[in-house]
Amino acid sequence: MKRVRSGFRRLYLAWFVVLAVVIALTAFLRQDAFQFFGIAETREIVINSESSVELAAISVTEGQVVNKDAPLVELHSPELTIQISHLSHQLRELVAKKGVDRTALQSQINQLKAQRSARVAEINFRLRELENQYRINKALTAELKSVKTTREAQSPLALRIESLRQERQLAASPFSIRIQLLEKQLNDAGAPIKIQVERLKQELALLEAKRDRLKITSPIDGVIGSINYKAGAKIAPFSPILTLHSRRPSLVKGYVHENLHSRISIGMKVKVASVATPERPVDGEVVGVGARIVAYPVRLQKRPDMPVWGRELVIRIPPNNPFLLGERTLIAIPDTRGLRGRLWAAPLPNAPPGAAKRPSTSTAADPRPIVPLQTGAIEASAALYLPQLGGALIASDDTPNNRPLLMLVDRQGKVRAELAISGAKKIDDMEALTVDNRGRIYLASSQSFNKRGKQKKRRRRLWRLSRQGTHLAFESGVDLYHQLERLAAIGDKRPWAAFLRRGVAERSINIEGISWSGGALYLGFKRPQIAGKAVVLRLADADKLMSGADLSAEQVQLAHQLDLQGEELSDLLVEDQRLFVTSTRGGAGGSVWRIESATVKRLRRYDGPRPEGLSRLNDKTLLVVFDQGAEAPSLISEVAAK
Repeated sequence: MKRVRSGFRRLYLAWFVVLAVVIALTAFLRQDAFQFFGIAETREIVINSESSVELAAISVTEGQVVNKDAPLVELHSPELTIQISHLSHQLRELVAKKGVDRTALQSQINQLKAQRSARVAEINFRLRELENQYRINKALTAELKSVKTTREAQSPLALRIESLRQERQLAASPFSIRIQLLEKQLNDAGAPIKIQVERLKQELALLEAKRDRLKITSPIDGVIGSINYKAGAKIAPFSPILTLHSRRPSLVKGYVHENLHSRISIGMKVKVASVATPERPVDGEVVGVGARIVAYPVRLQKRPDMPVWGRELVIRIPPNNPFLLGERTLIAIPDTRGLRGRLWAAPLPNAPPGAAKRPSTSTAADPRPIVPLQTGAIEASAALYLPQLGGALIASDDTPNNRPLLMLVDRQGKVRAELAISGAKKIDDMEALTVDNRGRIYLASSQSFNKRGKQKKRRRRLWRLSRQGTHLAFESGVDLYHQLERLAAIGDKRPWAAFLRRGVAERSINIEGISWSGGALYLGFKRPQIAGKAVVLRLADADKLMSGADLSAEQVQLAHQLDLQGEELSDLLVEDQRLFVTSTRGGAGGSVWRIESATVKRLRRYDGPRPEGLSRLNDKTLLVVFDQGAEAPSLISEVAAK
């Protein structure tokens, strides 16, 4: 009996051990991903005005669905109207004054010419009388042979004639001198007024452009959020008039505990599901990782009296997602440590191929989101770091109403200021920035045709800007596409000319980068290519180009043909014999390259974000910006230059 009981005890113990092992393994194997919470958000654009205005009309209502460029509100600024009227009056006065001054000077000149002619005519009349009398006397004395004639020089009449000739010359000289002085004044009279007129015209153009911006249209396809004023209301500067957001959440802002933040990187694939319906997840991708530890929002804390701290993440989700704005979501990210990481290597259900593969990392800092100031839709396309400002100028593909606007961004990705370019017209598809040895900034459009096959003048611009602190002013500009067309026509059989002719014929020219070096301007082409290689042209005289003069064929050179392993050039930086390039792939991702002495080295490869612009940060580091489209924040990062 004791033996039977002992056997049962061993059996029970064995079953207990087996059950414990099964439970432990099940828990261990099921936890192949750690989870955290987030909130579905969208781009919210605040419509406001930088000056005091009156709300003249409002064309939308709360909750209304609007398309891009649909009219939203019309503002009225009495102060702006007065300024425009005052400048227009000043301009008319200067033009009228210029005409009056010229008329008065011309009248004096005509009067002096008449006086000179009268004085000379009077002397000529007296001179002709004396000459006739002299000829008669000479003829009479010639007939009287008994009278000896004196030499001509001793004749009193001859002396008077010579005296009158000298008097005629002296009489005309003072008039001629005064006429020359007045004509010089006439030629120079318009210069100061012309300068004033040009300055007033530029100021008037800026004010009229500002008046045009009082008619605000929708920058995106979206939904009207809140409307804070009614028609006729007086609105203070920067007060929110209304808010606009996209129709569906475009991103999820998640918070991962500070003990786990090191396991997150840009480009990581995740699963996002509503807390209410966790069985219906969608695929997401980490596009932004916060650079600091912050407190969880109260809504995501289990106990508000015990704050939890973590790292903020930005996750891009598909546009056709099922989430509501502000909905709480559950985010699952793979755990890649040990056995669980190996078991997670198989793709998750409904995940795209390769979703379980963790992207490669490097010692360089992960890209950080660019945090907007006022303009929400930043699509970073070019960067220019300026040590004097402690930040980088960032160009965006699109700006509200195609305003000439650059963002001043610090190294953490925060937009410190939005810098409008004074004196500049509208510009579209800004793609490239560079600076010369005198601190003048060059800004170029892509020169490409849009999706509808059209190419407006504002896509053909190449500008040179002056800078005083954070004030940017238009200095000069050229139609770069026209210059390229002209050079293609005169380049004969040169390889670069054939390249340009093909680009013009195919309408495929797309310039993504410019760089100033040694007085020359380098143009980096995304398209077309030569035998699958990216092309860089060198224009020898940047100053001549920006003056509006035509370059000769001898001043153009095919500087580089770059094998970027199937990727397309997106920016370039020329430094003596070195060349740094960013490139993008068709779907997503791209690379940063260093080219020196015919050696091409990939400094870093990105599988998610698309590097679109780069600039020199310091002797050892490059600054890189990334464009992720209008629905996700642009990114900024740093890469070692070697």
